[in-house]
Amino acid sequence: SGGGGGSGGDKKRTASSRNAPPPGARFVTLGGHVIHGTPRSWTVSVALPGSIIANHSNKELRTYLAGQIARSLAIYQVDEVVVFDDHLHSSGGPGASTSDRKFDPNIFLARILQYVETPQYLRRTLFPQHPDLKFAGLLNPLDAPHHMRAQERGAFREGVVVD
Repeated sequence: SGGGGGSGGDKKRTASSRNAPPPGARFVTLGGHVIHGTPRSWTVSVALPGSIIANHSNKELRTYLAGQIARSLAIYQVDEVVVFDDHLHSSGGPGASTSDRKFDPNIFLARILQYVETPQYLRRTLFPQHPDLKFAGLLNPLDAPHHMRAQERGAFREGVVVD
């Protein structure tokens, strides 16, 4: 049926198609294990120092780096991220500007990761305007399984109840 060879090729294709995700599947778990609607029995956690953000000089680059980190975490299906303070960032010495003294890279990274993880249709409701989110428009959207598209149907959809 279209291409390649004899029955050996067909047998090989059939064996690999057993592990292939169904059409329209959004992701495959690590290690090539395909799980269709079944929760994993393990949790993937990553601990990140907030100081990795502090190495960049402006918020635009910091935001972009945080977005790239979020993208990597989504690709590898990380369930939990812990941002810890390793005390390696400078909190601003006597010559630092007021905004540099107030900047906390741990909170900045956590806020950006939370923002990116939130489905796009809920962001305005859950995140008021904040200086840390000034360059949030630079962030690439994640194609996370819980970020349903407008045309997708499911048993439930994440939402917010407001008064």
